[in-house]
Amino acid sequence: MWNKFLIALFAVSAMSCEVAFPNGIKVSYSVDNRKVTFDYAVPPSIYSAWSWVGFGMKRAEDGYSMISGDYVSIIIENGLIEDRTGGVRNGRPKTDDQVGGSDSLYSKAQATGPDGMMHFTWTRDFTTGDSLDLIIVPGNNYFFQWAVGEVANGVLKHHVDKGFAQIVFGICDGKSFLEVN
Repeated sequence: MWNKFLIALFAVSAMSCEVAFPNGIKVSYSVDNRKVTFDYAVPPSIYSAWSWVGFGMKRAEDGYSMISGDYVSIIIENGLIEDRTGGVRNGRPKTDDQVGGSDSLYSKAQATGPDGMMHFTWTRDFTTGDSLDLIIVPGNNYFFQWAVGEVANGVLKHHVDKGFAQIVFGICDGKSFLEVN
């Protein structure tokens, strides 16, 4: 399993960007045509302490609250990766299919690397056709968000810690995906 994951990660890593959060979580993304593959790497200090982790993406002009965000939740124990929406108020993001959307994530996988980091990967199109999903535009400013929390009876409880970083999608370490059409 790890070999297939490593090969897939290598195949998309030629032009990838990475954001490292202060708690050790790292998110990297690679662009291929009009789709993006995310690798959400979670350190042992996080996955041994919490039941779920989350990743969010929001247009910077909308602020960093959860309102109108596009989210991915991951239940650590079983590796369940779910497409979620922030909706119109702060609160637990609902799965897209709970509010009339659809799961726009594909090629979902989980693996633990030799460094002990747990990697969760998924792919999505820049434009999914789901009105609940953010349209990703290279060159635009976004907030990348993270959160951690507990699960009780299969339900994600309110996050106990969270944070964010502002990024320009597709620009990293002097390399750029802006030529993507």
